Amino acid sequence: MHLCLRVDDLHATVETLEQQGVPIDVQPKVGLDRNWQAWVTDPDGNAVELMQLDETSPQRRVARVKRPTGRSDARADAQRS
Repeated sequence: MHLCLRVDDLHATVETLEQQGVPIDVQPKVGLDRNWQAWVTDPDGNAVELMQLDETSPQRRVARVKRPTGRSDARADAQRS
């Protein structure tokens, strides 16, 4: 199990983390789902995936459904279907 955090600019995020001394376990690469991803480990040893969504990825389709607060909600997408 791991935590995944969506970021707008993965390369800039990784650069900022590196400048702050955070080790990057897996440098940015494109995954099978066409999203950019990189991996770090939190202080407790948990794997954390950083993900920048590709416009054509399955996750981006779900993320396009917005709550009034501007956050995505997959349940709202399911209710509209």
